[in-house]
Amino acid sequence: MDLTDKEYVERCRDGHQEDFRVLVDRYQKPLFAYLAGRLRDGPAGGRSGAGVVCPGLPVPEKASEAESFYAWLLGIAGRVAKEQLRSLKHRQQDCE
Repeated sequence: MDLTDKEYVERCRDGHQEDFRVLVDRYQKPLFAYLAGRLRDGPAGGRSGAGVVCPGLPVPEKASEAESFYAWLLGIAGRVAKEQLRSLKHRQQDCE
């Protein structure tokens, strides 16, 4: 079953939460590559990616988000990366 992102999001809204995993799997490699680039660390990108794709993540509510699931996911990834970098900076300052 190869549906569009929007169709998968609509199915998630209808209670088919397992379809969220299909969407995440579709974009997992580019998402982790994006995070690794932002964090300049491959393993940290993978760990941060786990925070982006956690099971409790809400399904996009707006139609525009459903139509552009990857952009929505990257927005969340960007915020996760920013928080990771902020946390790393604080830890480095505490060590000085």
